[in-house]
Amino acid sequence: MEAVGFSDLMTMMASFAVVIGLLVGTLFVIKKYGMGMNLSGDRQIEIIEVRNIGARQKLLLVSIKSEKILIGVTANGMTKLGQWDLELDARTSVDADRIDPV
Repeated sequence: MEAVGFSDLMTMMASFAVVIGLLVGTLFVIKKYGMGMNLSGDRQIEIIEVRNIGARQKLLLVSIKSEKILIGVTANGMTKLGQWDLELDARTSVDADRIDPV
């Protein structure tokens, strides 16, 4: 068996570093731009905003056709917290008493 020299070891480490760098770069691009990619032209459901509240709790603001829905997500399930029309949101700012609680 042939002994591995210092230059061979450095070549292997450089190749490994390039592969890891490409992997990290690809994952960054997917995370940064992956949610914005619209592969189908006409979507019915659009996630407007996601807000992390805790380690396992989130608020989702979802647009479905002509209304917005606020959804609470936990580790145990999802709960509809409220909804309102998009036209109402476009005309005036949404007041808390105009939202239909569920």
